[in-house]
Amino acid sequence: MSGNLNASVITNPPFPGKERHLLRAMLARIFHATQLAPKGLYEMAGEEGETQEIKMAEEFTSPSNDELKSLDVWGNALQAINLQGTVTLITPADMNDDDAEAWKGKMETEDPAVEAFRGIAEMKGMPGTSAIPEEERAWTVKACGDT
Repeated sequence: MSGNLNASVITNPPFPGKERHLLRAMLARIFHATQLAPKGLYEMAGEEGETQEIKMAEEFTSPSNDELKSLDVWGNALQAINLQGTVTLITPADMNDDDAEAWKGKMETEDPAVEAFRGIAEMKGMPGTSAIPEEERAWTVKACGDT
């Protein structure tokens, strides 16, 4: 990146925007991947198939301090962004119904949707980033301060 946010971005595969668009896309991916909350704090509001919104759960019991030290209690608060740049697949408008079905099936195989509120304990980190290979988790939990 050159420092000029209006500069063109030279990448492979090609990125269609300017440097400011690439930076915004990177920040959105980081934001969606790192928003954590105790499991059960949020839920989806709205009917299946409609636009659903995230809302706070009405009957949430806060975990104890000891429970919060476990990876199993934590989950992502937002859905993962797919390769298309959205959280749900949007079929291109220029496709007919048959092509759209084939495309959707291909995309669901190559880039499956990741549910919101998924647990962080199962997430894998980047290969080679852990000193202990069998412990290549994306997250760790540490308690700091007064217990």
